[in-house]
Amino acid sequence: MPIYKRFIQHVILNYVIGSFTAVLLVGAIFLFSTLNIAHYEFLGLAKIIVISSVIMIGCEVVAFRMHLRPVRRFFTAN
Repeated sequence: MPIYKRFIQHVILNYVIGSFTAVLLVGAIFLFSTLNIAHYEFLGLAKIIVISSVIMIGCEVVAFRMHLRPVRRFFTAN
């Protein structure tokens, strides 16, 4: 089981780094650096990014668990 735990840790770390880089950093930089918007609009867009990130993470957790179910069964059987 230690191999499975290390595998899961690496997969989660890669996912967190990739999602953070793609969605939060790159998306926010492009969005906020190219637009000339008022302060209240900036806050609204920031809320949208946060809410969509939470929804994305929730959906990814569900998909992640579904896809890893056969892998977990393999490692627990051995």
